[in-house]
Amino acid sequence: MAFDVLASLQAVQSHVKGSGHVTECLIGEPTQPVDSGDRPFAAVWMTSADVYQLTAGGQLRESHVLLLRLHKTMFGDPTMETETELAQAVQEVLADILADQTLGSEIMSLDPGGIGGTSLSTRWGEVQVSSTMYRVADITLPFLVDGSATLS
Repeated sequence: MAFDVLASLQAVQSHVKGSGHVTECLIGEPTQPVDSGDRPFAAVWMTSADVYQLTAGGQLRESHVLLLRLHKTMFGDPTMETETELAQAVQEVLADILADQTLGSEIMSLDPGGIGGTSLSTRWGEVQVSSTMYRVADITLPFLVDGSATLS
């Protein structure tokens, strides 16, 4: 099976980068701190790609699950400002993705309810990249993808 996960990654990256809600959207986890000023930056990577349906014509319908991590630089303990700015960025990014569920790509739709096995969710935490601490929101984005591969 040939999953076209790169197209899904690029669709999310392009959409989030173009939204104006973050300064940058990288593919893959950053290994060095990103200077994003006062605004959050994002990184996206795949967590899984699965077949959830096979059509009568042999076309596979897939679930591509991506993790979109929004980062906000922390200076000491999380402050109300850090938390509220990150919460606002999460709300804006999710509102944009929910409004355009195909992201103008091969993606058939966002799968917020988890028909393909994983539902839309957000988890909060902190990560350290090199010597910089970030408050992060990990958004699990499950997409239903049509026609990435066909059995013959």
